[in-house]
Parts: sequence; structure tokens; C-alpha cells
Amino acid sequence: MTRRFSLTGLLGLSTLCGGAALVAFSPLLTGCGGGGGGNPTRILFVTDTFFPANKEIASVSIPAGQAPTAADFSSPLPHPIDTAVYQEQGLAISPVDSNLAIFQSDRLGGTRTAIYLINLTTNNTTQLTTPPGTDVDTDPTWSNDGKKIAFARRSGTITNIYVQDITPSIGIPVNITNSTLAGTTNKNTAWSPDGLRIAFASNRLSGGSDFDIYTINPDGTQISPPLTPNLGSDEAPNWNPSSNRIIYQAKIGTTGTVWTIFSMLASNGTQIQTHTNGLQDDERPCYSPDSKYILYHSRVGPLALYLRQTSDPSATLGTLLTPLTRNSTQPVWSK
Repeated sequence: MTRRFSLTGLLGLSTLCGGAALVAFSPLLTGCGGGGGGNPTRILFVTDTFFPANKEIASVSIPAGQAPTAADFSSPLPHPIDTAVYQEQGLAISPVDSNLAIFQSDRLGGTRTAIYLINLTTNNTTQLTTPPGTDVDTDPTWSNDGKKIAFARRSGTITNIYVQDITPSIGIPVNITNSTLAGTTNKNTAWSPDGLRIAFASNRLSGGSDFDIYTINPDGTQISPPLTPNLGSDEAPNWNPSSNRIIYQAKIGTTGTVWTIFSMLASNGTQIQTHTNGLQDDERPCYSPDSKYILYHSRVGPLALYLRQTSDPSATLGTLLTPLTRNSTQPVWSK
């Protein structure tokens, strides 16, 4: 099924769908979408396989309705810009066209990062944000209609969440968290699939290392109370496809040292479910398109991707997907 969304004059490149070349300078960019109608789903992740000093984007396709296996990850395709030493991470796949993804990169030089769009068919990229001065843009996420992005921008010692239109000509970032206290960090943006809320991690109550999960309207109104007001840090929220649960990583207690994966009701933080065993760092969880599985990276040895059913007992280990001869992190799964 073909999906369309506005992206006027954005890329000047082509995507392929059903064998036809579709030029992105037209008022509507048409893409193949992902996961629906029997189409395969896509998993993106970050790896150092191709250039050891880099973090590069890798991609695999999973047959519709199937869970990924280690065989699917035996030879992932890279999407590097070139052979320069860049750090490409913080991935998010477009919810309306799985050939498009956004990510953060340090190609501006030094420690500066900006948000970029990549066409995964052509590897062509477009810079979407221009952080002023020494500001840093990270953690991008898509709106449900593919027309906007949200991201975190660090200015000095303060990091806020911004929303902007994806079309460069009108892509003016709007600060929606408006924190002003030095040391405050709002990060790890995740836009709900229904488009109504943006989840993020913040230390806005403490200004220190204790982060909690919050949600906020995309226009900056109605910020929730902390959904995870426990001792310890809670980060990297991600929504299930129904927008009623949030999965995240947490270090529990004042002496917590290990990232463990939990999920909770998005409305009030209740019905908490523990998904991993707390014996090693398990991080950056995301749901499968049908919510039956979670995908995450773990530090059992080298950083690698693991899969587990949402119903699995937390004491069990997930299924290893990527070889232990490289580092693989930060997975994201398309519709």
C-alpha cells in the first residue's frame, strides 16, 4: 500500500517503490511504507562493523509477521555517508515511509551534532537542523504523520526538547520544555504513534543524575508529572504501537548500577512489567510492530542486539541476534 506525506522540496533524490522512481522535489513524496499489506519490516541499528572508528547505520529487512533471527543479521547493509570518521546514531524510522530515517551526526565538526535525514534506498542525506554556536542536537523522533520531528538541543548546561517542521524552508525549531535552570537536561524524545504525546527523560526535578520519564503535548502544553518517581534513573522511553504503554531502561535504587528494561502504562506509570534480569546492562528497548517482542542491546559481552517476547519471564536471557565480533546498539523497528 502506498503512503504519502508532505515533504515539499526536501531531498532532490529518488525513492523506489514497485520499480518506479519517484522524485522527491514533487509536493508529495511517495514511499513504500513498512510492514503493512505483507511488506517486510525494517530494523535499523548502529554498528562499528564497517569502519571500526565510526558509528554507522545498518539495516535489515524482516519478512512480514515474522520475528527476526540471527541469520537476518549475518550481513547487514551499511548506510555510511563516506569513509570519514563520523558518529551516526540516535536513529528513528519514518512512520509513513520506512525508506526514510533521521539520525544525529557529528559531521559539523568537534563535539557539535545536528539532525539529518537519510534515504535508505539512495544513501542521500539532508541536514534538518542547524544548532547555533556550540549547541548540540540529539535524540530525534518523528511525528506520526511524518511532517515534524522532535529532538533535544543542548545550549550551555541546559537541554530542552524542540519540535520543528521537517521541510527545511519552514523548519523553525520551537522549544516545548522551556527549562531555564542550569544543569537541567530533557532528552530521549519519543513521539507516540497516535501523535498525541511526546515522551522524554528529564532531571528537571533534581538537576542531577536522577532522570524520570515524562510526557508532554507536542505544542508544549500539559506536561505530565514524573511517571517513574522512583529512586534511580529512568531513561530511553519508547512507545508500544497502541500508544498505551512505554518501555524504558532504569537503574533502580540509590545504588543501582545496572540498566534493566521495564514497561508501564503511559497514562500514569502503573502496571510496571520487568522485562530483563538486571544482571547486565540492557538498554534502548523498542517494541515490534505487533508488540509481541522487544528489541534492545545488551552488554553480556560486546554490545549486541537481543530479542525477547514481551511475555517472557525476566529471569531468562533474550535471543542473541548480532555477532559478538562487533558492537551493535540502538535498534529501531519500523511498522
